[in-house]
This record gives sequence, structure tokens and C-alpha cells, in this order.
Amino acid sequence: IHKDVYFDKKNNWVYTSWDVMLDEVPAAAVEAVENKYPSYIIEDVDYIERPSGISYKFDIEKGEWDREVYVTPEGIIID
Repeated sequence: IHKDVYFDKKNNWVYTSWDVMLDEVPAAAVEAVENKYPSYIIEDVDYIERPSGISYKFDIEKGEWDREVYVTPEGIIID
């Protein structure tokens, strides 16, 4: 697995991310995105690990419109 690891200017770990398959994402997270953005297509999902916890970044698309949506494993959309 290729992972991207990000650090701040003081060399403190900020977060790590990597691609995941949609079937590896908890159903609650997928359902939250599909319910809030029913006409969008899920293009890609990244697993995001931060000191504050885990989330998933969904790249979604509707025609020419692209969005990034962050969701907890429990299905809470993070603004």
C-alpha cells in the first residue's frame, strides 16, 4: 500500500492517507454520502488517519461538479 504522510514545518505528524476500495469503507460512511449527495458518483475514497481520529475522504462527481466529502466511519459528515 502506498501511503502519503504529511508533517508540519516543525516536523510534527499531521496525517497519513491512502487509497481504499469502496467495499473496504464502513457501510455507514458510504450511506451518509449517498444519502446527502444522491445524484453524485463516488469516484475515489481515501482513508485519512489523523491524531484526532480516522475519516474517509470521498471524491464525488456530478457532471462537471467535483466535491470532496469527509466522513467518519460512523457516517458523520465533517464540514
